[in-house]
Amino acid sequence: MDPVITVSLAPYEDDEGNRIEYDGPVTDTIKVTFRGKNNVARIHAKASAPGLKVDFNSSNGTFVLGANPVRRPFSGGVRVGEDATVEIGDNVSSTSGITISAVEGVSVIIGNDVMFASQNQVRADDGHPIFDVRSGERVNRARTIRIGNHVWVGFGAMILGELRSAREV
Repeated sequence: MDPVITVSLAPYEDDEGNRIEYDGPVTDTIKVTFRGKNNVARIHAKASAPGLKVDFNSSNGTFVLGANPVRRPFSGGVRVGEDATVEIGDNVSSTSGITISAVEGVSVIIGNDVMFASQNQVRADDGHPIFDVRSGERVNRARTIRIGNHVWVGFGAMILGELRSAREV
């Protein structure tokens, strides 16, 4: 089992190839947890994200957070799984903490100038597999999500990966 290491936001690198690329002031209001190997968090020096928690719960994940020096800060909990990527552009803000999840090699990409209201979720996966009882095939694979520039995500919105129709299953 891989060790679990949680660190505050500062430049960081460990023997497992996990690293934080950041050249701003050290802060303990942002936490990054590493499980697995070869995960990378790239956080802009002018990112404002108090209370942000990034959880790499597997290997080969990437998290990117752009700058937002003049807006309300960004806050939330981000899960990055095996071979997955979460990219958050510049000037992205949130009224309260949001939940973002990307696993199984897919991405969540959020453009620039995006505003999240309260109680939002962006989930590229369901959190558990579901299998067709006849074929044994998985029917709910994770799907990439892209949110463009200049988007407002309203109160309580949940953004999910593209669902397949029953005919495709």
